[in-house]
Amino acid sequence: MYGLSYTRSLYSTVFLLIFIACSGFVKYEINCDKDVKSLSYDIVLNEVGITEINNNRGEVVKYLKSVDLPAGYPYCMAGQYWAFDSACRTLNKLNPLLKTGSSSAQFNYLKNKGKNIKFNINKYDLVFWKKKDSWQGHVERVMETGQAGFIKTIGFNVKHKSKEGVFIKTRNIYHIINRMFFVGSIGFKDE
Repeated sequence: MYGLSYTRSLYSTVFLLIFIACSGFVKYEINCDKDVKSLSYDIVLNEVGITEINNNRGEVVKYLKSVDLPAGYPYCMAGQYWAFDSACRTLNKLNPLLKTGSSSAQFNYLKNKGKNIKFNINKYDLVFWKKKDSWQGHVERVMETGQAGFIKTIGFNVKHKSKEGVFIKTRNIYHIINRMFFVGSIGFKDE
């Protein structure tokens, strides 16, 4: 019995190491006003605890409106955009993000706009997941980084207990969430 458990553990470790080596995670860095970066983060943090009503409706509709989408659409990217847009309006600065509710479109836009740098995740980064061979994805904002791929994030359109809304999550970039794989992060270089 002990030998079987050890063998499974060994196979799991080997699989994880192969997965990490082949994952090809990427990080791109874009220029961003440091005050916009900081204020947008504070805005996101202040939204924690807001819950939706009846499938992407209720107070969360303000996020969707910021990217010209009606109630009922997923709002993970819309919420992040709304926070940046709110910060930019307050500070009279340009928004570095693309006006979109699609996390995949945002990642591709920022990837093309940014500079490819060594992969590491930092506070303030946007982190992205994507379904294989699909446009569907997910994005969250990093609060803290840990070891072995663990990060603490603020996510819009995420579940917490029996509610959906804006919540703090602990994620692992090596784990699949809702059939989505981690693809990379976007960092912000202070201007």
